[in-house]
Order: sequence, then structure tokens, then C-alpha cells
Amino acid sequence: MIIASPALPFTVEQPLFAAVLAHNATLARAFAAVLPAGAVVRDWHDLTDLLGDADRLDTLLGNFLGNKSERLVLACVLMKADYAAQADALMPRVFTTWGGIDARNRALVLDMLEGLDDGDGLFEGETV
Repeated sequence: MIIASPALPFTVEQPLFAAVLAHNATLARAFAAVLPAGAVVRDWHDLTDLLGDADRLDTLLGNFLGNKSERLVLACVLMKADYAAQADALMPRVFTTWGGIDARNRALVLDMLEGLDDGDGLFEGETV
């Protein structure tokens, strides 16, 4: 899934991140406010680099007004982008929050945690 819409100033090729933005308008607006026009998010590493430039991550977190379901999904996106400390600060009590998460956000979170559609093969095939 590739998202390149007039509402987003950037293009997303990473399937799970594209699904998150397509499902959740609050997260789409939050990322649209900080990611540069014309940027392409091909994978989680691209998102890591983009958020690390020009204090974008601090701006994203400082301005984010999502509910607990949206905060959990954002925390998972941050985990995938190698921002574990910021994810933990955003959502320190994940398991006490889990019961109030809507079904679609719960499915997205599980997909991110399981590495589905990442293309990295981390959780594909045999487990060790």
C-alpha cells in the first residue's frame, strides 16, 4: 500500500505505517504537521531518520493530542522507528490500557508487534 494523497505532504511505502495513517486521521494529521513535503517513507529506517531531523520527534510528541488508543498506536510506530524511550514515555502502562483499545487499532498494534508486512522477514518462517 502506498499512500500519496493531497492531505499528506509525504509518501508512505511502508505497509503498516500506511495502514496506520489510512485508519487514523489524528495520526495522519500529526505526522503531516512534522514530516517534510516530498519525503518518502519506504521503511521504518526512513521514518527514524525523518523524525530525528530538525527536532521533528519533539514537535510531534509535544503537539500530539490523541486519545489513549491513538497514543498506543503512536507508541508502536515509535517503537518500530527505534524510539523506544519516547514510546515508553508516551504510553508507560500499555497493558492496563489494552482493554480500552478499539478492535482496528488493536489489530494494527498486533501487526506492528509481530512484524507483519515489514518485508524484513524477522518473524516469517521458523521461529528459533
